[in-house]
Amino acid sequence: MTDWKNKSLAHWEMINRMAVRRFGGSACAEEAALFVVDGLAANDWRRVRNHDGRASFKGYLASLTWRLLEE
Repeated sequence: MTDWKNKSLAHWEMINRMAVRRFGGSACAEEAALFVVDGLAANDWRRVRNHDGRASFKGYLASLTWRLLEE
């Protein structure tokens, strides 16, 4: 069984960098990164569990992160 939480949080630095790129080095970027993690964790990591292996996990997670940052 995959531990989606730990697998996702292992990429925290990437999530944080993407939030800073989108919102600058402000408190908004930190809040956005936390929003992304909350979004990923929603419904027992449903979005992350949908990874089907056609893309790398990091690439898939980056795509999810970008979509959540745009919300």
